[in-house]
Amino acid sequence: MSRVSYPAGSTIVKEGGQLAQLHVIHAGEVCAYVHGKPTATLGEGRFFGQASLFRHVNAATSLVARRPTSCTVVSRKSVQEQLGPLASILEREAAKQSRKQAAGRINFASLEQRKVLGVGTFGTVRLVVVGVETGGYLQGEHQAYALKCMRKAKVHEMGQVEHTHSQNT
Repeated sequence: MSRVSYPAGSTIVKEGGQLAQLHVIHAGEVCAYVHGKPTATLGEGRFFGQASLFRHVNAATSLVARRPTSCTVVSRKSVQEQLGPLASILEREAAKQSRKQAAGRINFASLEQRKVLGVGTFGTVRLVVVGVETGGYLQGEHQAYALKCMRKAKVHEMGQVEHTHSQNT
């Protein structure tokens, strides 16, 4: 991490060029241009280049110091030295998001109940399976889920409505 100063009018990043660092603007202004046309002005506290910390990217815009500008610059290498390679973490999180989105598209009527996993004050947790023949999302695979079936009246009676809404899915 280092502090870098750019004189007014200097090009920090050229559109299509390699973007390899996160820049956080401490003072000054940076103007973004796409195909030579101004699209945005970034001031103190704003940042650009964050995607470059995780993967090799080319700049979608040219970034030019509009007036003398000071930035803290963080390279991908320094982030990886501190945190390790982030690509595997990003891929894992993207796969997790994809599974969540796919689970949100499941038709509950197509779930096949396999067994009861547990019974509690508010309801039952059931092991359910959805597969290709019942509307699954992965070709040739069955996906298993724990389906929490709650009794609304009991949740309301116990004053746990807000807690139930805040539970992680």
